[in-house]
Amino acid sequence: MATEKPNDGHRTPAEETPLSRMDRITILCKEYDTLRNEIIARTVAGYSAAGIAVILFVAWINARLTSQPYKAILSRSLFAAFLVSALLSSVVAYVGIMRPHNRVVALEREINRLAGENLLTWEGSISYFGLRQRSGRISARGKHQS
Repeated sequence: MATEKPNDGHRTPAEETPLSRMDRITILCKEYDTLRNEIIARTVAGYSAAGIAVILFVAWINARLTSQPYKAILSRSLFAAFLVSALLSSVVAYVGIMRPHNRVVALEREINRLAGENLLTWEGSISYFGLRQRSGRISARGKHQS
């Protein structure tokens, strides 16, 4: 004899109704807003890291302008720190921005498709370092690759 499980007010997946088009757009817009905020935060962090690199570069120039012998070691160390910090911050910022950017572009397309018109177009129109996102592929100078 099978015992029936009491209904606790939750629906089983078979009982759930499908999301309406507007519900899907609302959910996707919330993800879109979250990712846009993440892109902004990572951009600000990238500028902060660039500021640190500039400080190291200025310290290196200052060390180069002095003639004391121990300053040569300091100068080389500062220059190496500048190069490493500039390179790492650039790579981390670029990769950290491009991942959410690519998802935001996909969200723009999906929201526009569900809405039946081009409501969101900003991220899809942005070019980073001469690269532009088109149809899931990145091409040089914004040229579409098939």
